[in-house]
Amino acid sequence: MEIKVRIDATIDGLRILIESPTNELANELLLQLSDVQEKDMFTVKTKDGIQVVQVHEIEIIEIFADEVVILTINNEKIIFRGRLYKIKERLNGQQFVQITKSTIINIKQIQRLENSFSGNMLAILKSGRKQTISRRYLPNLKKILRQIN
Repeated sequence: MEIKVRIDATIDGLRILIESPTNELANELLLQLSDVQEKDMFTVKTKDGIQVVQVHEIEIIEIFADEVVILTINNEKIIFRGRLYKIKERLNGQQFVQITKSTIINIKQIQRLENSFSGNMLAILKSGRKQTISRRYLPNLKKILRQIN
C-alpha cells in the first residue's frame, strides 16, 4: 500500500482519493473511513429536529425520568427523550464511563478526583463542574483510569 499526503491550502475540507486494483479493496477502505467518522459524531432527535454533537465535546450525560440531558464543553445543553443504557450502547465505551445510576461522564474531561462523603468520590471536570461518583461505579472508573496510564 502506498500513502501520499498533499497539503493544498486552496481546497476546503479534506479530500480523499482511493485508487485500487479492485472494487472490494476500495469499498473495504471506504467502510473503515466512514466508521471512524461516524464514531466522532453523535446524533439525537430533539423536539426541534435532529442535532449532531461531536463526541469529544460531550462532557456529561444525565437522565431525569425519560429525558436525557447532554452537557457539552461549550456549555450547550441538549435535551431529548431516551434511555441511558441506549446512549451507553451507542457510545460503545468510547471515553465515557458511568459514575451514578443516572450519569455518564467523558473521562477525557476529568481534571481530578476528590474524596467525598460515605465512600463516594467527586469528579472535578475541566469546566469546573463537579459530579458525584457513587461507590458502586467507582471500581470500574478506577480500572479504566489505570488502563489509560
